[in-house]
Amino acid sequence: EKEFGLVRLLDVDDVLNTPDEKSIMTYLVGYYHTFAQMEVDNLGNKRLQKVVNFEIEMEKEEEHFEISSGDLLDWVRATEERLRQLDFPNTVAGIQELLAEFKRYRLEEKPARLSFKSGVEAKLFNIQMQLRESNRNLYEVPVEKELRAVNSLWIKMEQAEHERELALKDALARLEGLDHKADNYNRKAGLREAWIAEMATMLEGSDFGADLAAVQAARKREDTVQLQINAYEERLKRVADQAAQLVAEQFHDAESVRLRQQAIDEKWGGLQAQLKQRRTELDNAFHLARAKANISSTAQWIDETIAKIKADSLGKDTQEVDELMAKHRLLELDVQTHEASAAAMMAKFIDAFNAHNHPNIDDLRGAQDKLGTRFDRLRAAAADRANMLQQSLELHRLVQDMQDEDAWIKEHEPLAASTDYGTNLNSNTILQRKHATLMTEIATHEEGPLHVVVRTAEQMIAANHFASPTIQTRLDALRTAFANLRITASNRKLALETANAAEQYVADANEVESWITEKEHLISSPDLGRDEHSASDLLKTHAVTEQEVKAFR
Repeated sequence: EKEFGLVRLLDVDDVLNTPDEKSIMTYLVGYYHTFAQMEVDNLGNKRLQKVVNFEIEMEKEEEHFEISSGDLLDWVRATEERLRQLDFPNTVAGIQELLAEFKRYRLEEKPARLSFKSGVEAKLFNIQMQLRESNRNLYEVPVEKELRAVNSLWIKMEQAEHERELALKDALARLEGLDHKADNYNRKAGLREAWIAEMATMLEGSDFGADLAAVQAARKREDTVQLQINAYEERLKRVADQAAQLVAEQFHDAESVRLRQQAIDEKWGGLQAQLKQRRTELDNAFHLARAKANISSTAQWIDETIAKIKADSLGKDTQEVDELMAKHRLLELDVQTHEASAAAMMAKFIDAFNAHNHPNIDDLRGAQDKLGTRFDRLRAAAADRANMLQQSLELHRLVQDMQDEDAWIKEHEPLAASTDYGTNLNSNTILQRKHATLMTEIATHEEGPLHVVVRTAEQMIAANHFASPTIQTRLDALRTAFANLRITASNRKLALETANAAEQYVADANEVESWITEKEHLISSPDLGRDEHSASDLLKTHAVTEQEVKAFR
């Protein structure tokens, strides 16, 4: 009754002493139903236990999945961050070490994590399959631990992996290239240092010889050395560019490169200074040796140029004068150049003599004064010839202008002297208009081109031109010819006006005769009218005619 909840229908005595079959059967049936219900209850308990165990197992699986997924996500994030660190060492060995580490990651670490990722995916698949087979709601994965998030981060990690691989390869190539450039630079720098030292040894000493020929030979040798040094400068520049490139590209031993290049630049600067000093000394020696020879040569050139200036002609026409003036301008420039060169030469000579306290300094100054006097004579002769050439050019231009004026006068004389006055009033009027145009043209020409020519001639005469008599004769002839043209044109104008008056009279007389003939025809008509009305009209017409006759008279 306590254990199974059965009602106590019989006592022990009832069963032992006087058992009742029906009562016993009823009691047994109660036991039977109780035990049957207990078996059913045990089956439900087993099923419930199975469900509970399944839920517990699923919770463990889900928890394990979340832990595994979180661990994988943490690894992916950390790995991506590590792969995106592109601050590499600046040596080939350092890059090679990073490449080895990257290789270990790709061949060992990543495959293991990829296998782990596949296991996580399989675990989630198994969880969802078990829940689906049990008709349970599928497992809702937390958003931050979904496989989609894992795959997205995995893709970013692989992108970072690819970028790091490229960056490592680029860095290795760059650093290997820098090592190669550094080796090349050091080799060339050694050659340049040896060459500079050799050239510095060659430039030692200042014995250039005692005469001009020896100094000239020394200058030629110096020019050869100068050419060699100038030609070598480009090579030094290329080495300096290599050093600058190594420094700019952050070569790991850039400081050593910079210091070595600085030493090369200083040696090159010293060589240039040594060459400049030697050149100065050689130039001084050369100028001292060449002083008298140059002075003599310049004096001879001045004498020859003066003789040439005085012997040259002044030209036969404008073109020849222009050519002579062009040559003379070149000669004047040549004179200026020679004088400036001589002055500079003498200044250098005197400076050199003063610097060395030469005993013949006074003789050199006397030669300088004589040379200056010769140049004064040369400039005066050149100025005289320039003035004569200018006057010759003006003369030829004036003669050409006067010839043009004579041609213009001769061209217009036939028009001014024409005896064609027209055959009637209309043609006469046309000729008058043309002649008026001619008169205007003559007046305009007189005030314009002719006036310019006359004024130019008068100015040249007033300035005492060397051909003033010839100019005056031509000017008088031109004035006379133009005055004759003007008179001839005036006479033709008067003749045209007279002819016009005569033609106008003839035209008026012809008009009067025509009008009289017309009126005579009306007056002499035999028609006196057919009736009173027509006679009255004729009478009115006749009265009008009489009035017109009176008015015309």
